[in-house]
Formats: sequence, C-alpha cells, structure tokens
Amino acid sequence: MTPRDRTAITVMLDAGLRASEACALTWDDIDDVAATIRVRNGKGGKGRVVPVHPATVAQLLRDRPLRPLPLPGLGRPGGPSDAPQPAPVIYRAATPDKPITRSMLHRIVRAAGEAIGVHCWPHMLRHTYACHCLRLGLSVYDLMHLLGHDRLETTVIYLHLQPDELAERVRAAFGGQLAANMRLSLEAAR
Repeated sequence: MTPRDRTAITVMLDAGLRASEACALTWDDIDDVAATIRVRNGKGGKGRVVPVHPATVAQLLRDRPLRPLPLPGLGRPGGPSDAPQPAPVIYRAATPDKPITRSMLHRIVRAAGEAIGVHCWPHMLRHTYACHCLRLGLSVYDLMHLLGHDRLETTVIYLHLQPDELAERVRAAFGGQLAANMRLSLEAAR
C-alpha cells in the first residue's frame, strides 16, 4: 500500500468523508492548527468543517509533496498562465496532473480490506466512523452535522448498534434499575 493510499483511508475513516469528498480535498482544505478538514462540496453542494485527530493531519502533511504538482493547462503554452491557480488536490492519480477518481479510491479501499480478510468499500468507512462516534458518546445531532446530513432520518441509517452494546447502554443509563423504574411508573399510573 502506498503512502497516498494509506493516508486516503485514514482520512476517510477519521473524518467520515464520502469518496467524492476525499477525492476533491485540496491542501487548502487542511487546517493543521485547528486539526480540521474543510469539505467544500459535500452532497447537495453543502460544505462543512470536520475535526480530525492531530495524528491524521500530521500524516497528511508528512506525505505532502515538497512542491505542488502543476494542474492541467496552467503554466503551459496555451494555458491560462495569469489565472488564479486552484489549490492542488491531495490525492493524485498515477498521472501527476489528474486527481484520483472515486473508482480508483474504491479499488484502493477494497484491496486494503482484502489484505486483512475484510470485505470493505469506501462508504463502509463512513458507516464505521458514524458508529465509532456514537460509541464515544457523540449525540446523533452532532453526528448529523459531522456527516453533512440535513435530516436526522438520514443519519440514523448509519447507526448500527449490536444487541450487547445496546444492553450495555441501557444498563449504564439506568444503573440496572430500568425494570424497577418502569414497574414503579406503571404502578403509579394505575
């Protein structure tokens, strides 16, 4: 696995990005001081800012080329040399002037999963991010914002709780007193 591939998977998993959002990331989208990634064109053209672990930012910066690679047509004969240059995308294809595509990213994630015996695809990383955030105690409303959703119903699709996790949450929330509290409530309602 190349450093580019490893970093792309890390960023998708640590920021809950869609494949198209990861492909479109530019160096201007990374705020190393605040440890955030700005998603400029999420689904529906919406943008958002997503916090990431400082180690993820450090990994991104470590893999950053010393000199940004040129974009097609810029600085070439017949190209718009005076036009403002857009920030270079982070993940480039083997051809230096082309960004990575969603299908290339899909192949990268699938190959990484196969290497460890797991069937995996880019959107599965997004679901994994959502479940991990929930397990760490983030509210569903916070998660909705981080994923760039407009509706809570969309976010709920991402939440896969295992029965033992659900039982543990109930025990933690009610201290094992749920049944006793329910019995008292029912008796009081009579």
